[in-house]
Amino acid sequence: MNSIFILVYSILFLLTINSLYKKNIKKFLILFGLLFSFSSLMQYVIFPEYKTVEGYRDISLDRILFEYVNTFILLIASTVFKTVSSKTRVLKNFRILIFIWIFFNFLSVLNSIDFARSFNAFIIAVINPILFVRLFNNKKIIHNPLNFLILFFFVLISFNLGIKYLSIFFNIARGAITNFSIGYGAVEFGILRGNSATTFLAFFLPLLFFKSKYLNDRRLAKFLRIIKYLLVFVFLTTGSRTGYILFGLLFLYGILKDKLKLKQGIGLIILVLLSISFYSYFNDDSFLTFLTDRFTTKGDTAIESASNDERLILWSFALNFFIDNGFRGVGISNYFLVFEKYGNAHNLFVTLIFERGILVFMLLIVIIIFSIIIQRRNIKLIPYEPIKLFFICLLTGLYFYLFASLTGDGFLSISQTVHSFPSYIFTIFIFFPVYYFNAFYVNKN
Repeated sequence: MNSIFILVYSILFLLTINSLYKKNIKKFLILFGLLFSFSSLMQYVIFPEYKTVEGYRDISLDRILFEYVNTFILLIASTVFKTVSSKTRVLKNFRILIFIWIFFNFLSVLNSIDFARSFNAFIIAVINPILFVRLFNNKKIIHNPLNFLILFFFVLISFNLGIKYLSIFFNIARGAITNFSIGYGAVEFGILRGNSATTFLAFFLPLLFFKSKYLNDRRLAKFLRIIKYLLVFVFLTTGSRTGYILFGLLFLYGILKDKLKLKQGIGLIILVLLSISFYSYFNDDSFLTFLTDRFTTKGDTAIESASNDERLILWSFALNFFIDNGFRGVGISNYFLVFEKYGNAHNLFVTLIFERGILVFMLLIVIIIFSIIIQRRNIKLIPYEPIKLFFICLLTGLYFYLFASLTGDGFLSISQTVHSFPSYIFTIFIFFPVYYFNAFYVNKN
């Protein structure tokens, strides 16, 4: 099994380098996305000890080698591919914000409990996503964002799901596992790890309302339909309570904003029924029993269960420690060293402020607000309806992700690529609208 993974990784690596050599930005971004996804799987196969407490603490070079290979490739790519120059004050101000973001994050590394662990997380969760998304500021991407981003998301989601379920079938065939179950606590493999998948897939949920007719490429229109099926399937089978709430909010959003037409509503209902049937077939309990148990694990009712959830205790402990620590952070990815039971506070914002301090937290809020303002400007100024609707999807997806992050893992506070994929997607949703605004609208004020 290890040799198979090494062979696939080597092929992906060579193809990625070849796309760099030929200066094909679109092919490079897709291939790097696949290579990056696969490198996290390598951690499970080549270094299974990573999942132990000792392995989780250890950041020896052999275990994180694939992450730094990604960094090396991104550094080369950032010099090979030319980006769109700064035409607006908006982009200049944004670049200043990002520079300050990098600077203060590095200061939090210097103030960390475990410097080596924090420095690794700084590279993986701060530098790498910024280097990667900078490549989206390219004329070939900027002038055709709708087609490329949908294709990009489709390839990554399909690749991750395919690897995950093929690995399960492989392990069933060789007798490593005896049954194929899905849902909370089921077999986890790769980036789409059980219930955590819903947190970053929240970005893509609004694409359910984006109509295929807006795409002039028929193959891409088919890909979009497949993405919609995959999104619904993943959300309904991962067992995430936050995911179910988000799905309900999406349905409500579609009705209130008149995004959900009768045909789409019927299609969604059919997809829901198919996903539930799939779940019930492969699991002992019915989906309704599973759903009831998930929302009443800590009490007789959903409200009582939520009020008794241990995440509230985690947030309280983290914030109290943060205040006692003089509003300083303990270091990126160092939450686990203070509270050993969990790797983060199950809240992006609490984990961020606990690990990196008040200045980094406030700066992130400023960057998010800045990006949201630019996205809203894009929506008002873009005359082409499909692109306008796509930016509405981007903005709504960002809102959904931020909501999911209230109870989700702190994906900006990691030290290994197994969890860092959402950091890349988050950075795309923050950066790309600013790049697009800079490319098409000159702001002299």
